[in-house]
Amino acid sequence: MKHKLRMGMVGGGRGAFIGGVHRAAANLDGQFELVAGAFSSDPKKSKLSGKDFYVDPKRTYASYQEMAEKEAAPTRKRANRLRDHRGSKLFALRSSQNLPRGRLQRDM
Repeated sequence: MKHKLRMGMVGGGRGAFIGGVHRAAANLDGQFELVAGAFSSDPKKSKLSGKDFYVDPKRTYASYQEMAEKEAAPTRKRANRLRDHRGSKLFALRSSQNLPRGRLQRDM
């Protein structure tokens, strides 16, 4: 049995069209598993979205900063609004978590 890549997601929660697109694309080959996320800038909406996606409530976060501090998932995906990309990307880079635009990053 192949090992699935664990994925954390920033953005893409309830009401976010692009989030569904990203999750569907990640599921096309069955090699990714969504295990953590900060799905909305609204903490309540993020928690509800995590429940919708069957993510452990302990791994559903109120902010991308909190998720970056507590998670070490090997694969991360940003699906937040374009205007929010800069902030989450800069935070990840400062946290030594490289997230190049348009690519999934796998830690080896």
